[in-house]
Amino acid sequence: AQCRHRQLSEYFGQAYAKPDCGACDVCLGEGDGLADGTLLAQKVLSCVARAEQRFGVEHIVDILMGANTERIRRWRHEQLSTYGLLREMKRKHLVNVVYQLLDGGLLQRSDGEHPVLRLTDGAWEVLRGQRSVRLLQP
Repeated sequence: AQCRHRQLSEYFGQAYAKPDCGACDVCLGEGDGLADGTLLAQKVLSCVARAEQRFGVEHIVDILMGANTERIRRWRHEQLSTYGLLREMKRKHLVNVVYQLLDGGLLQRSDGEHPVLRLTDGAWEVLRGQRSVRLLQP
């Protein structure tokens, strides 16, 4: 949930000094936010942490959805406390949430052929309850 003007400017390599434009749907608060954004973010970030920041988006989503895959079993991720924690969510919505956390700077992706998710300093603040998160309805 970041200013769209800022995102577009930065995408095209231009700095945008203001924190928000005051005109897009995000800045005007017109997007439907998820009521439990911080709790949902904590669950996703906790999964990344418990998987030791060694896996990508799809595997983290698989863990949270409670998928029964060979890779989950090989790494014994069905034993993580976050396994199946968000199985009631649609996969597409959960992937959207992960990308919102990436866009919000709470997660980073490593470079390379198989990028993995890493927690940022801001993510640790969220996990400690020191920072709230606003997520938009997918």
